[in-house]
Amino acid sequence: MTQKITVCGGGNGSHAMAGDLSLRGYKVTLFEHPKFRQNIEKVLQTMTIEVVGEIEGTANLEGVTVSPKEAVEDANTILLPIPTYAQEPFFDLMMPFFKEDQRVIMTTGNYGSIILGNFLNTRRNIQMVVGETSTLPYIARMMGPGKVRVIKDQKKFFASAFPAEHNQDVIQELDSLYKNVAIPTRDSVETALNNLNPVAHPAGLLLNAGKIESAEIEGEDYYLYREGISPSVARVIETVNAERLKTATALGYSAKSLCEEDT
Repeated sequence: MTQKITVCGGGNGSHAMAGDLSLRGYKVTLFEHPKFRQNIEKVLQTMTIEVVGEIEGTANLEGVTVSPKEAVEDANTILLPIPTYAQEPFFDLMMPFFKEDQRVIMTTGNYGSIILGNFLNTRRNIQMVVGETSTLPYIARMMGPGKVRVIKDQKKFFASAFPAEHNQDVIQELDSLYKNVAIPTRDSVETALNNLNPVAHPAGLLLNAGKIESAEIEGEDYYLYREGISPSVARVIETVNAERLKTATALGYSAKSLCEEDT
């Protein structure tokens, strides 16, 4: 039986993930929060996502919805390639419909698996396989409504479950979707400590706020890595990275340095 997957969100990663998995034969439903229906309006009309770049094709989706009941009720696996601040609003919508035989994996997690695991215990008193990864398996950018460019496909990432006794279940599921790219960690804390976005992005954005705002006023694009990582900004990023590594070591975890990142 073909696995049924729900992909949450309506941004770069969600379109890339839904398009890719659909093109590879999975029955995929794209689910966006109803407050942000406009993000998937084109896909709601066409039931398709055009994927270009490292992955090419027009993906025909099994479903597109803003209804949490429709999104959750028949899914085997629910994937959340959404920003951390969007996780709890999605949890709130889907909570009444979760079932114990389902898997929920956040890509990227940022400790989201711990939050969801606690919510499931206190609100529903049910046990599910809940996991998270350290980053998205893609680098992708929206090209327009219903069209996404995949710049890099199947990046390696760290992954784990909460509680950690379900680690093998999460790794097996991710390996079935993305061959040989999931690197198991001890638990969700170690996975989150290996997310490098909080190292590079805040410093890069804060120290370039003026340039970013000016570009927005002028209606121009701004490319953080191409334009914003000057030697001074890089030194701040390196300092934040060193603090992250010291924190991981103090907690007894292994963390990959930003300088080692090749995925």
